[in-house]
Amino acid sequence: MNSLEKTALRAARLIRQRMAERWQSTGITVFPDSHWHAPQRLARQIDIARHRGWHAAARQLTDDLWHEVEYCRQRLGDFARQLQQQAAPKTLPTESDVFREILAVHDEFSEVEIDLESAELCITTEPIVLEDTDLGRFQVRLEWNRLGSHQPYRVVALDPNPAAANDSVTHPHVQDEHLCEGEGRAGIESALTSGRLCDFFLIVSRLLGTYARGSAYIELSAWDGIRCQDCSSLTYEDDRCHCERCEADLCGECCQSCQGCGRGLCSDCMSACARCDDHYCTACLKACRACRENCCENCLEDGLCENCHEQPSDDLPDGDEGSADAPADAADDRQWLGHLLENTCRGVPPAGAGAAV
Repeated sequence: MNSLEKTALRAARLIRQRMAERWQSTGITVFPDSHWHAPQRLARQIDIARHRGWHAAARQLTDDLWHEVEYCRQRLGDFARQLQQQAAPKTLPTESDVFREILAVHDEFSEVEIDLESAELCITTEPIVLEDTDLGRFQVRLEWNRLGSHQPYRVVALDPNPAAANDSVTHPHVQDEHLCEGEGRAGIESALTSGRLCDFFLIVSRLLGTYARGSAYIELSAWDGIRCQDCSSLTYEDDRCHCERCEADLCGECCQSCQGCGRGLCSDCMSACARCDDHYCTACLKACRACRENCCENCLEDGLCENCHEQPSDDLPDGDEGSADAPADAADDRQWLGHLLENTCRGVPPAGAGAAV
């Protein structure tokens, strides 16, 4: 018996032991009601987004809701199959059966790894290309100590080319190393339950080589897309722009121009003038000397907004009337205070101050 067969025999013994322990345990059947919270939350968010006119955000949330509903549907299917498995008679494979399965995996795949220390049986796929998108190789890592639990395996990208909008999506049907099994779920569970390890790896590798449009975490048509920071919708390189202040990624619809300087900015870097409601960057808005509300240059006269300019000077807040040299923002405040201290040191009275008595 060569070294491969010795290692395979030890792994077969451990796998068969784990299967026996799992099958002998009765377990508790728990209805998956905890999975309903996320769809309910998303449904409320969609209603809020539509009410506020955030149509792009509502579309993105609707897509997220579809995935959550599909996840709940799969959990219900798991629950139904769990009930069936508990009622059906169990046939435990022998240690020899598992040993032959491991050797069959070696015959079927060119790269196979048996890690006794981490209790994993792993295969590596050929490079996967879907619709001209090169996703690289994937390693399917079966953790035999988790046999009997939901998805006791991980799908790890060895040459990751993740979706631009989400680094955790390394394949249209793989997120956070978990495969969306879809129609292959029943076959995968049946293969693992009966100890048909080679069939399990063949099914998973076949699923990785296919693309189900409409049920992907991220569609291949949007694989290189970029998430807009304002509306959360996907945009593409030819329609992408940056906020010229914070460099956030924006779609063409969300990139707004400052009415003063014309710079393209995101919503966080824009503010509305308190008088005309036009949008400006913070550098193009000045605080009214009296009410301190931010206004554009067109809405200020002698440092006062229209409302404050029409008020008698006696009605203005103390210290603001006649202080033409008072600053309109924090930066000018510091500069004005610096001049005041410098002049004071020289014995020059501040502007507007009376002669010394």
